[in-house]
Amino acid sequence: MGKYKRCCFQKGFTYQLDDQTGDVIRAVPLNHEARTEFEAAMEVQRQKFVAKFGREPGPDDPILFDVDEDKVREDTADAMRAAGIAPALIYAYESRGGERTRPYEEPSSPWQAA
Repeated sequence: MGKYKRCCFQKGFTYQLDDQTGDVIRAVPLNHEARTEFEAAMEVQRQKFVAKFGREPGPDDPILFDVDEDKVREDTADAMRAAGIAPALIYAYESRGGERTRPYEEPSSPWQAA
């Protein structure tokens, strides 16, 4: 087993293919607290969708709508902290206003991690 495979395998990472872009995406498992918060938030969004549109959401319907984008970014950063995401990634997320501009790459030196 290679160095990176062993590292990622032990952390429970899985890799998925983005059907739209063809990019390989690393899925990071959520801890129990983060998963519970995420599931609760998704249920609230489902209820809001049903209240607004009078039906259950379908696969092509938006998950988030009529939302305060600043609140979403703040809640996402809080969830990232609760999930144990690296502080450098949270900083990058917050400094870009929640926008991911390119795939994450491991920093090659300590000064790049800051």
